[in-house]
Amino acid sequence: MQIIQERFTNSKVINQASAIERLLNDDTFLYWLNIFHHVMPHVDILYDQLQARKADSTQIKNAVEAFETCITKIRQNIDECVETGHLKNEDLEHSRKRIRLSQDNLRVAAIEVYFCV
Repeated sequence: MQIIQERFTNSKVINQASAIERLLNDDTFLYWLNIFHHVMPHVDILYDQLQARKADSTQIKNAVEAFETCITKIRQNIDECVETGHLKNEDLEHSRKRIRLSQDNLRVAAIEVYFCV
């Protein structure tokens, strides 16, 4: 987005690139991107297992149970998931003031996402 902003002269293009860059660097967006970064590989595996032509009920049951186990581990270690990602605690403190969302609110929301899975 920065290259677009530097190379183009059209103000509309520059403004749109700037807006996209701000969205991509938004603390809340990065938080959720990190959360889903941890869960989506497990979703892909489960999807592939459920789409297998020769899957029987036992294999499907085992695949779902393995998925639930992985999601439970992620839910239990949600703070570690955040710490190892893009958004660190000090960024959450800054984010709390700027967008009025606390780390606890984001954590609770992330746990609720995993309860729905």
